[in-house]
Amino acid sequence: MVNTKSTIQEQPQQGIVEPAPDIPTGKEYYIPHKGVVRENAESTKLRIVYDASAREKDNQPSLNDCLHPGLPHQNRLWDILVRSRFYPVLLTGDLKKAFLQVRIKKEERDSLRFHWKPPSSSKTTILRFTRALFGMTYSPFLLGGVINKHLNTWESHHPKLIKEIRDGLYVDDLMTGGETVELTAVKKVITTEVFKDATFTVHKWHSNASELETTSDPSSEELSYAKQQLGGTKPSEGKLLGLPWNREEDTISVIIQSDQTETTKRGVLSHLAKIYDPLGLVSPVTLIGKQLYRDICDSKQPILSVTLHAFGDASTKGVSAAVYAVVHQDQGVTQQLISAKSRLAKKSLTIPRLELVAGHMAVNLVANVQAALSVQSYSTHCWLDSTVALYWIKGQGEYRQFVSNRVNKIQQHEYVSWHHVPTEDNPADLGSRGGNVVDNNLWNHGPTWLSDTAKWPPDIILEPTPETMTEAKVKREVLSVAVPKQDALHHVLINHPLPRGLRIGAWVWRFVHNCRGKPLKRSGPINTEEIQQQQLFWIKQAQQSALQLANFEEDKLQLNPQYNDQKVLECRGRIMGEYPIYLPDEHPFTAKLVFNAHLSTLHGGVGLTMAKIREKYWVPRLRRLVKKLRGAFYKTIGNGTVRWPELEQVVLDVEVALNNSPLSYLEDDIQLPVLTPNSMLSINPNYLTELQAHHEPEDDLRKRAKFLLKCKVLCGKDGQQNT
Repeated sequence: MVNTKSTIQEQPQQGIVEPAPDIPTGKEYYIPHKGVVRENAESTKLRIVYDASAREKDNQPSLNDCLHPGLPHQNRLWDILVRSRFYPVLLTGDLKKAFLQVRIKKEERDSLRFHWKPPSSSKTTILRFTRALFGMTYSPFLLGGVINKHLNTWESHHPKLIKEIRDGLYVDDLMTGGETVELTAVKKVITTEVFKDATFTVHKWHSNASELETTSDPSSEELSYAKQQLGGTKPSEGKLLGLPWNREEDTISVIIQSDQTETTKRGVLSHLAKIYDPLGLVSPVTLIGKQLYRDICDSKQPILSVTLHAFGDASTKGVSAAVYAVVHQDQGVTQQLISAKSRLAKKSLTIPRLELVAGHMAVNLVANVQAALSVQSYSTHCWLDSTVALYWIKGQGEYRQFVSNRVNKIQQHEYVSWHHVPTEDNPADLGSRGGNVVDNNLWNHGPTWLSDTAKWPPDIILEPTPETMTEAKVKREVLSVAVPKQDALHHVLINHPLPRGLRIGAWVWRFVHNCRGKPLKRSGPINTEEIQQQQLFWIKQAQQSALQLANFEEDKLQLNPQYNDQKVLECRGRIMGEYPIYLPDEHPFTAKLVFNAHLSTLHGGVGLTMAKIREKYWVPRLRRLVKKLRGAFYKTIGNGTVRWPELEQVVLDVEVALNNSPLSYLEDDIQLPVLTPNSMLSINPNYLTELQAHHEPEDDLRKRAKFLLKCKVLCGKDGQQNT
């Protein structure tokens, strides 16, 4: 701690750190730091390490995550080592505290803040770095850019030496040399002068010529960036960019460690990764290790079958699941624990619900294990000791949301077979209650009968119980009637014949038009244009309601309806110019239109009424609609003695008689209803009842003849009285 205190207290004097202002000038980041003790160092055993990769939270970036590392300025390691082998006199050195010689812009220094609390004070001080910090991803880029910029200023004075310095630099490590000791000594002096001009100090000079070596100041005994990255150990040990260098014999070596550990694929691969041989000096040895690793990977024992078994259990303490693999090979059958999982149980859940959660956990765990295996298992089984949870999983009932959601997720794994296991044979019971797993055969290997299907527990019959029915979904039926939204005009259309409804609507629209204060107010009788506008309004209303009907999509495919200039749907067929207007068969306007066509054809048949409608309109399922409306007439006279064609002929005869009758004066009462042709055709509803009351039981033909004669007489009298 004393060394750390002196180091940090010296840095403000050297301008490396400064007190942080109370008001930050940029983005803030506080770098954690700690002391690292290096026992193998001859001096400076305690070093301060700043962690710029630390994150406040896992989902938040660190300082290094926000920095771009930049392009690499350093030379290739392999190139430097190859060139070093051609120097008769080899000279190496490194730049002392190289990163701390690069200044940081003032507005960016708040990102390099750190807390410091001296041992003798209880107050915490906030400091910030003014120089590039060792440990940041972009520091090597900044250092390389500064050195290259500085070497450009000296290139005109010593072009050959500057090129050698560029080629021999690896971050802050320098490697150069010469033909003789004298020539190398001159290079050493000039190189020191060149870097001193940029306040860089080259120290730790090492060479295979002892007269060129210099002793470092013990207070500055510190590993360079390159030595730390390449695995340097003691600063006094000779190293050539990570390779051990015997300066007296001028030899380099490759260290291959020998560990007496159990031989595994991971161990072999780890030994190969520890061999640092960038020049490939011992590649024949490493080739043997690589071949050994390949042989280990290729020597696979054939597996006849793999069966996965997942056990689940729950208690008031926790929920657990365990997956076991039963492997059949030529050497025998083995069963072993593959993976397990335990977690605390929620206090608000009942035991049956917790058992269902355990089943869900078991099926998810075994699915993950199966996905991770390179061998496809033949069968997968899940075991539970809860009959309630098994009833829910295997059943087809409807349950409450908690149970229903988990049952649906479990049933998505259709390849899993579910079984019942006694509690004493369930290894997940230990995981749900807690306990010791050392030398526990049930936990480590599963039940002894697991590999022999003949010894499996027999399947039990699952029946509903009060516990299973507590989670049954309560069904509630709500009956509702959809009533279409209707305004006053709809009631006018429904309760009046079509011509009268159109005229009433035209009067309403005229009133609305005149109330809006438009300059051209309408007056006088209703004209044909207003009637047509009202008819167009109802056509659009009917078509708008058809867009929400289920039959419209089918009609759309068959009739190809398209909008014309008036925004009215027309059925576009192959005959040009013949585009009937589309009308749905379920709208009241269509029914009124068909009824009016039936009257205009003098109560014609189905074919005649359909032909009249299709002169201008196209109504899907028109025949059914016409028959439906004609059926209303049959319901009106259904109790009569005569048939409809016979009564229809009587009505026509009465209409002819009325048309030939002259009009006569009645009285001056203006309250009487207006006399129209419909008044001439109206028949007293009691006539049919009166006629039926007069006839006597006779044969059918005679009864109908007398009924028609009586009808003509009564209608004739009524017509004469009304005229």
